[in-house]
Amino acid sequence: MDRMRQRSNNLAQSSPDLFYKVEGIFFKKIQKRFLGKELSSDRIAVAFEDAGRWSLRFPYGPENAPVTRALIVASGFLTVAIGARGKSRQLGVSFQDLSKNPRVWKIVASALAFQSTPELLFGLYLLYYFRLFERQIGSNKFSVFILFTGAVSSALEVVALMLLKGSKFNVLASGPYSLIFALFVPFYFDVPITSRFRIFGVNLSDKSFIYLAGLQVQYIFSDL
Repeated sequence: MDRMRQRSNNLAQSSPDLFYKVEGIFFKKIQKRFLGKELSSDRIAVAFEDAGRWSLRFPYGPENAPVTRALIVASGFLTVAIGARGKSRQLGVSFQDLSKNPRVWKIVASALAFQSTPELLFGLYLLYYFRLFERQIGSNKFSVFILFTGAVSSALEVVALMLLKGSKFNVLASGPYSLIFALFVPFYFDVPITSRFRIFGVNLSDKSFIYLAGLQVQYIFSDL
């Protein structure tokens, strides 16, 4: 019980406005998983840890996610600023932009700014939702994940541009797509389904809407 009490106190101190929501999830898990079983302190502690861990995706606001907040602000500001100047369609990076006339501002802007309003809305929504991973692993590790994803995707993009430099697919669409789609991997494996329902005979879950948003971003991205 001491371990459970310590985790409860830590959660209450870090996110006091979410403490009662987590308590509700905790007792629901107790009823679902341990109904008819003897509730030892270890069992209660495990249930509370599971509930507290994934309740971090319920809270609203960018609290405890400074890296995600900075990324959203930078992406939104660059998209609006470049779009206001009518240069959104010039953000795509080609092989010539990297080899013959490299411009640092264009490369940086291409990694953060979206090319259209629908891209901006769905892209920022997904980035905002995926802030749960920064809350889970911490800002330092999340920053390392962003840098690693950016480095790997940049290397693959350079190789792709070299191979396709003579075709019509020699321009990369701008936006933080590498990070967005990379975050779908831990989302699929680590985020559990908390509710299931049916719409017009189709079985869905609370995660389905995030997948649909990703498909919409992919559709807009491929349609450019």
